[in-house]
Amino acid sequence: MLVLWDPTWVTRLWCVFEIAAFQHSRSPGSKADLQIVPPLLGPTLLVFEMLLCIAAIVYDLIESSLASSEDGILAGELHLMLAGVLVLLVGLVTHLLRGYARSVEMLQDQLRGFKVENTSSACCANCKKGEAALCDRAVILECIAAWYESLDSFELHVQSDVQMAVIDQLAYRAISYQRALVLFTPYVWLRLGYAASHASDPIRQLVDLAQTFTYFLAIYPVMAKLCFRLCYSLRARCRRLYIDFFLSMAAVIGSFLFYVACYAIQLYVFRQSDRELLLSVISMICWWTVAVLLWRVI
Repeated sequence: MLVLWDPTWVTRLWCVFEIAAFQHSRSPGSKADLQIVPPLLGPTLLVFEMLLCIAAIVYDLIESSLASSEDGILAGELHLMLAGVLVLLVGLVTHLLRGYARSVEMLQDQLRGFKVENTSSACCANCKKGEAALCDRAVILECIAAWYESLDSFELHVQSDVQMAVIDQLAYRAISYQRALVLFTPYVWLRLGYAASHASDPIRQLVDLAQTFTYFLAIYPVMAKLCFRLCYSLRARCRRLYIDFFLSMAAVIGSFLFYVACYAIQLYVFRQSDRELLLSVISMICWWTVAVLLWRVI
């Protein structure tokens, strides 16, 4: 069952009832195949991917323009400037994610105190406009009485089982592994271009591909999930706007420090700069294993 969630969802009786009814229709012991997708998350992830795409294009242009240059200071300044702008823009994205986390927290509080009397129905809205309509609220209440025996039993089910299912989807499964891979596809495009430029050296191509899939399939997805979890942990809004934005930047910095640690391991343990095929393959397998473990923990 696919549900497109927005903050008004919990105020509509039919929306809450259909998830409860879907869970009720499952046989005992079986888990309901429920997928809840917040519409706000889609544009946020799209903006993040567009930023990475633009950054990849700019980075490729910088590398191309400096390929024949021996000015190391200029190259460092350009890379530092690009990194600074990217971190600032990603900070804006994390600011949006923290707002999303606050809306999920508000939803959790609303579900914990869910009462049928506080919800609205389509028939109620039509009656206010003076239109005659079938009272779907009465139909829903009859179904609740038949399936749950009492209104209190239904409300308890929503406050416990429905609340856990909804929050699990919105808070813990919002960033799936597949979505994380989609985010970092611009990185793969960039790296495949580098690999193609070494067509005369198959070993170098294999090394580039191994290192690419090390970052793409292991390091970057874990970094994205870590950033999302930090945004959720730091979701509380500060009174002052600039402090609130710095709190969003803290999530970016935490994720960046994770990347720095991974890059240092790649550089000094697996000697990434030596571009040895065996070490690159060993590194890829090790990081894939670590990513599987970390993905379950974070």
